[in-house]
Amino acid sequence: MYALVWTARFTRSAKKFTEHHGELRTKFAGILRDLENDPFQPHLKYHHLGGKLKGVQAISITDSYRITWLCHC
Repeated sequence: MYALVWTARFTRSAKKFTEHHGELRTKFAGILRDLENDPFQPHLKYHHLGGKLKGVQAISITDSYRITWLCHC
């Protein structure tokens, strides 16, 4: 199991996202739960970004939305 560390900025962004996309609220919460359990589950579509976003990692919420973070590895 992994530990997610949420910044104040992420918390504000997540709140705004779920307010604007109420239909995705349950899915968003499930994705975060699954990310904490195992970020490499196939349905999360974990991937590294390239180009200008090299060093950034992402998982998919839907085909249109994803959660990204900068890896400090």
